[in-house]
Amino acid sequence: MRGRGLLGGSGWAYLAAVLAVLVGAVAALAHDIYIGYGQVEVRERELCGQLAYNKPDLVQALVRLHGSEVESAQPEEFDRLLRRYLEAHFQTIAATGALPLEIVEREENGDNEIFRFRVASSEALTSVRVRNDVLFELFPQQVNTLTVRRPSGVSRYVFHPGRRIIEVPLVP
Repeated sequence: MRGRGLLGGSGWAYLAAVLAVLVGAVAALAHDIYIGYGQVEVRERELCGQLAYNKPDLVQALVRLHGSEVESAQPEEFDRLLRRYLEAHFQTIAATGALPLEIVEREENGDNEIFRFRVASSEALTSVRVRNDVLFELFPQQVNTLTVRRPSGVSRYVFHPGRRIIEVPLVP
């Protein structure tokens, strides 16, 4: 008589059931990591870049601030609330003061909300303080990153609830 091996007969069904449970558990835990990504390119008098955050998390933050009507808001109203939230939580401060955040484009990519932006100054920028506490009030484990590209090289910065503002040198 030939052996059935380690997973003979109903053993394969058992393994398939265990794998299905594990995959479901991993999917449920997949959003235990909260990370916002940013990148910026330095020019003499401006910073241009993009920021990406989890859209359901942003919606949750807006609902907390403005109530459940956010979910049924018209696209223009939702866009206005989202831009206002981002402007309040992502700021660039130069020696002359806060620089206005101009959202050039907004795009959805799956569960990600991507903002292309520009920050301009009337004077050459040598360093700025960047505040990036997007989603910190809702998710204490949120971490936001910012990659800064300048002619002299690339630097990476990490923002978290204990480090919301970082001084970023822009020239060597």
